[in-house]
This record gives sequence, structure tokens and C-alpha cells, in this order.
Amino acid sequence: MRAGDFHHIDKRKAVLDSAAALDEAYWNASEEENSESASKESSDAQSLKYFSRAKALSAVAFCAEEDPIEAAVEAIYEAISAVNDPTDIVEKVKDRIEH
Repeated sequence: MRAGDFHHIDKRKAVLDSAAALDEAYWNASEEENSESASKESSDAQSLKYFSRAKALSAVAFCAEEDPIEAAVEAIYEAISAVNDPTDIVEKVKDRIEH
């Protein structure tokens, strides 16, 4: 992305497609949590993994938005959603804003 080549539509689409596939896997895993045959703990862990990865990929995809403010806001939102504890992300954002 820093090299400036991420704005290429095919690369961004590939990231968005991967995020959508993980999002679908998240919903499927969430539905399995309700099934009697699935272990609740393993289903929770699996669906959380899919959710986090989908959000992380979405954050990367938003970095390619043309409007830099929209790109930053959306990417930060998605990145925070991808982690259990967003403290590090929030602190890094605050540090960049202050400097």
C-alpha cells in the first residue's frame, strides 16, 4: 500500500472478496453455535476468528478509499472492531493526531 499500488481495482477487489468470504464464514459458524452437535467453545472461537479476520481485511480495503479522511476513519473503525482490546490502536491513532 505504501508503494501506492493498492488503489489498483483488482487488488482491492480481491481483499474485499476475501473479507466477504470470511464474513460469510463468520455467519455460518455463528449459526452452527446453535446446533446441538457443535461444541459451543470451539464454535465461539472459530466464529470470532472469522469475524476478526474479515474486519482486518476490511480495514486494509478502506485504506484505498480516495478520500483520505474517509479512508482513515473507516479503516480505524474496522481495525478496532477486529481486536479484543483496541487500546494499542487508539493510542497509535492519538499519537499520530497529536504529532
